[in-house]
Formats: sequence, C-alpha cells, structure tokens
Amino acid sequence: TCRACQRHSECDSGVCAKDGSGASFGVPQGSCVPVEQVMVVNQELCTSDGPVFCTLKQALAQIDMKRRYIVVRKSAVASDFSDLQIGNQASHQQYPITLIGPLADGPPTSVSSPPLVNLGGVSSKDSLTITSSRVVVEGFPILNGQAGIVCQGAGAQVRVVRSFFSGNDTALLATAGCSLTVEQCWFGRGPDSSVFRGSPMNGRTIDVTASDFWVISSVLADNGDPRRLDGFGGVRVRSLSVGSRSRSGILNSTFLQQSSLIKSGKYYQGVLCDVGVGDRLVVMNTLLWSDAALQTMPEEHYIDPTCGASLHHNASNDPALNSMNADKSLVLPMDPGPFASAKTRDLHLGPRITVEGRSPSDSGLLVLDLAPDRILAPTTDMDGRPRAQAGGTISIGAYEPTP
Repeated sequence: TCRACQRHSECDSGVCAKDGSGASFGVPQGSCVPVEQVMVVNQELCTSDGPVFCTLKQALAQIDMKRRYIVVRKSAVASDFSDLQIGNQASHQQYPITLIGPLADGPPTSVSSPPLVNLGGVSSKDSLTITSSRVVVEGFPILNGQAGIVCQGAGAQVRVVRSFFSGNDTALLATAGCSLTVEQCWFGRGPDSSVFRGSPMNGRTIDVTASDFWVISSVLADNGDPRRLDGFGGVRVRSLSVGSRSRSGILNSTFLQQSSLIKSGKYYQGVLCDVGVGDRLVVMNTLLWSDAALQTMPEEHYIDPTCGASLHHNASNDPALNSMNADKSLVLPMDPGPFASAKTRDLHLGPRITVEGRSPSDSGLLVLDLAPDRILAPTTDMDGRPRAQAGGTISIGAYEPTP
C-alpha cells in the first residue's frame, strides 16, 4: 500500500494535495496532483501561453476546473510579482486555487539559501489581493509591499501557510467579511541562523476589520513601526465579521518584542481591539514575551482587556493576564527566559522552566469547549512536528520542546 504524500517534492508534478479542496475534482488529500493539472511559473523557461509561464498573472488567467495549482519556481522583476489580483474572473470564484512557493515543504525560516521567488517588492503596491475566492498561499517570502496579502469580501476564504512576511507596510489585511487563516508563518525579524536574519519589521502585522481570522502555530517577532501612530506590531482587531457568531482566535503562537500602541493611558503590544468582541476572540496556548521587563510608567501589557477575549493557558512575563481569565496565565521569570536564544531569535523553547508546578513545555490545552464550539489545539508545531507529547500534553507557543 502506498502512503499518502506529505511534501510537494515527493511528487513529479511538484504538488501534493495536502488538503481536501481537490477531492471533488478527483484529487483526494494525500495524493500527488497530476502533472497536467499544474501550471508552473519560471521566468527562465517560460512562454506567455504556458505550460510554463513567465509571470504569476499569466498563469492566474488560465485557471479552470483542470488547472487550479500554480507552482512558482523563479521570479525576476518585482513588478511582475506585485499588484496581483485573484477573484477578478469567474474561474477564480468558481474553483479553489493553490499557489505554491519555495518555502512550502518546511518551516519558512529553514531554507539554506535565499529563495528564488518573492511576492511583492514594490512598496507602493499591495503584493496580492484576494476577493470572492478560495485560495491557499503556501510557502512564499512576501516582502516589501504596501500590504503583503489583502483578503477582502465575504466570498474570500484565504489560508496562508509556511510563509515569511517582512518589510511590508502591513503584512496581512483582512476586511469586509474575509475569512483568513494563518498557519506556521513567520512575521518580522528572522532567526540569526536563517537566510532571513536581520530582516526588517512589518510596519503593521495583522489588521482585521469586519472579518474572521485564525493565527495558528505562527511567530511574530520585532514588528511594528514605532514612528507611526498606527504602527502596531501585533494583531489589531478593529472589528470582527458583521452579523456572525463565527469565532476568531490565536492558537499556539509566539509573540516577541512587538511595537505597542497606547489606549486609555496604557500600552499594548500583543492584541489590541478597537471595540469589545467578547468571547468571539479566543487566545489559547500562546507565548507573549519582550526583550526587557514591561514598563510600568505608563503601564505596558500584551492583551487589551477591553477586547473581552476568552484567554486560556497562555504564558508571558505580564502578571496582568492573570486578572483577565479564570484559568490563570503562566507568569514566567525574565531570567531565565523561555527561549533557546531570544537574542538570536531562536524561539524554540529552551531548558524547562517550572513555575508553581507548571511549564510552557507541557501546559498547553488540547481541547477547549466554548459553546457552541469545540476548539482543538493544532496537531503540528511551527517545525511540522507532532504536537501531542507522551502523556497527551502539548506546549505553549509556536514550538514543541526539542528532544
């Protein structure tokens, strides 16, 4: 019996169907997508009419029932990979679309050489705008644009996976009813051991208006432009979707050293809400940290209490989180910190820290029942390793502890 594929590189076509979006088109999850159903973008080997295209825009114009996957192998001119639109033709709205870049088969900071493909690069233009379409964006460096990805409209369902965002005015912008999911992505300064070391901040990271979102097993490090009045490095919720009870959340993610904004005389650098959203927003198993102790005059915190969010099994160096949730946040000492090396932005968990019998290494919550929903912790961490440890425990933050 053949096993299911797990990596795109295992398939001759360069595409493994990692989700179930192709099942109704004869491509079940875990199967290799047939070569004839995949379009390729490579500016060294291309013709304008394919099957290898010169630009992503040319390939997007050819989307149909049989060709819904695009592998981008090499780009050249930044303007050819900026100001891209998905949703402006009927086939975009009819069929699920998957875009696959060079980071798709592993953690986005693990590549050994600079990728040959970037989305973005023109500071005055949004890199990719998605409307009225179901799209997976997997494995792209998304750099130096006005907005990295704009998800707009009630028909837009966007999943961004294993991608790296840096140098954008706004990394992700969700508006007007969009449904956005972010998994295993890195925002901001990369680890010193990676090809993205020293990468510039995003002026704003994730900005949500009248939409729903999930941020899962992701890292936000050193984002937010402090010179700007709106330069917020965390997740800003201006409002959630209108007329809906859909939940949004941040699960098993890590926030480190985000630029803050002031509200009611206090600074917040993790999650900020323009209006109260109550338990429609869940923050669970998330690690929030800073390079130095939070300032006290004026006060600095991670999560804006006026959000009214439902908080569960988080960890930080902010005792104020304990007054905001019933199950008590894990308050960690500044020294030793929770990471392998915060200074070099190696944000894997470091040596085990225990506070009152609890540790970020194994104090995560597997299941949260919040009527009418059952919210499950992710099954894999930022590195793609299984979450469940011996005894059925999981960590807090983007990474499980390394053996």
